[in-house]
Amino acid sequence: MKFKEFVELAESLDSAVEWKWDTKGATRCDASFDIPNKKLNRDVHYVVSFDRAAGSPSWEVKLGLEGKFFGTMHYDTTKSGEEFKVYATALRIMLAFLKEKVPDNVIIVDKNDPRRLKLYGKMIDKFKTELNGLGYQAQPKESTIHITKTGVKK
Repeated sequence: MKFKEFVELAESLDSAVEWKWDTKGATRCDASFDIPNKKLNRDVHYVVSFDRAAGSPSWEVKLGLEGKFFGTMHYDTTKSGEEFKVYATALRIMLAFLKEKVPDNVIIVDKNDPRRLKLYGKMIDKFKTELNGLGYQAQPKESTIHITKTGVKK
């Protein structure tokens, strides 16, 4: 990460936009938010989905785009230059999810672009104090990031 990107990242962690819960169920929770996209000349609707198989202690997290322009949910990027706001908002949603649901394990997955996991990892490092305060620790893996309740075995 270049110094300029690091500074933008550090400053953007406080630039999360307004978001809302769309669904909060026993096996699925969705939160959404909109970010203006100058290239597309419209807002892009993002969704953070938390899914859990019935009886499983682990929740899988995905960040995707949704809307009329894109049709159905997809996990590509818009290349709008607003990725720091997007990630900061997604991580704020994750912290709210951890506070409300208190899951044993959350797994961040991004199969489309493993480089995003590195960015998530760097941003999660900035939230480490808050995560630890909630009793969680982050453990980056090869293709996922595990956020685990302290003392819980996966």
